[in-house]
Amino acid sequence: MLIPKRIIIKSKKHLEWVARNSNCIRCRTTYGLQSAHIRKTDKLGNVGWGQKNSDVYVVPLCYLCHQLQHTMNEFEFFTGHLYINPITVCLELALKSPDKKVKQFAKEGKLNNAIKYWDDLKTSTEGTTKS
Repeated sequence: MLIPKRIIIKSKKHLEWVARNSNCIRCRTTYGLQSAHIRKTDKLGNVGWGQKNSDVYVVPLCYLCHQLQHTMNEFEFFTGHLYINPITVCLELALKSPDKKVKQFAKEGKLNNAIKYWDDLKTSTEGTTKS
């Protein structure tokens, strides 16, 4: 099976914009915000240790919430603590981004598979917890 090559967009402009123009999606503070990368975006596997996904896949988290994200299972952090699909947040931010590459990536629907992946994960875990 051929694995498609990941499209990696690096954008310092987008990362800084997310950190400056948002609230933490967990605690709603505006202090100490960081652009937190979402590592789990498809069933093919995460990016490797020490590597980051494309800068399109970021959400605003304060320093403490970002540390919490890294100390636990990423899926549990977003669905258990926040009850959200973080990729939908990434999409909303990407569509408003001042970076043209990031905005174009979102407009072309390239985040749709990741959104579906997270929705499917949530559905599959809800079925196992109700049993």
